[in-house]
Amino acid sequence: MSEKNEKLSFSDKTAQFIQKYKIVLIAIFAVAVIALVGLLAYTLIDGGVSNASAKAMDDIREKYDAYTAMANDDAKKADSEKAIADAVGALVKKYPTRIAAQEALMLKGDLSNRKSDFKNAQDSYYQAFAAGKKSFIAPFALRNAAVTSESAGDIDKAIEYYGIIIKDYKDKLPGLSLSYFNLGRLYEAKKDYVKAAATFTTMGDLFPIDNWTNLAKSRIIYFKSQGLVP
Repeated sequence: MSEKNEKLSFSDKTAQFIQKYKIVLIAIFAVAVIALVGLLAYTLIDGGVSNASAKAMDDIREKYDAYTAMANDDAKKADSEKAIADAVGALVKKYPTRIAAQEALMLKGDLSNRKSDFKNAQDSYYQAFAAGKKSFIAPFALRNAAVTSESAGDIDKAIEYYGIIIKDYKDKLPGLSLSYFNLGRLYEAKKDYVKAAATFTTMGDLFPIDNWTNLAKSRIIYFKSQGLVP
């Protein structure tokens, strides 16, 4: 097998790996955020309004837990999904700037993601981000929006979202090297090898000892071996 075919095979394997685990990453981030919100919800309250929004979120969480435990009954699941969506809509309308609204929208995104409804998942995650861009939830919500944007086939939106993450949340999001790698990978998917190589090179400067950086370096080597970048 030629070196070119070996490199292409490696590229295919990389893409398959990311495809396989990107939804798992959302689940991990979602669990982390929900656990954190559960821990901090009542320490962040600033009066009756926040307390009421937190209680409303508790009700939504109970509905969601019941939904996930429900047997495969399409009619009952549809009713449960509607009840969750209605409750999220009511909470967001009444308390649009509260942490509980962001958590509710994240949960709504998780629900759509479970159904592989990636476009609606993307919309819900982005709404969660936009509802409070300075909150601790915001970068997690935007990363989920980026992942589901790609799953929905909207590569340009995914690139936009990852760009915001690495620019505005570099000190607020753990595992930032993965966001850089995904950004470079998406540039590569669009055959913008110059931007891909620049992104991967930046990783070497920012995260010199990192597994994702090692993979990024291998992509740069591939680009150069194929004459895609100088």
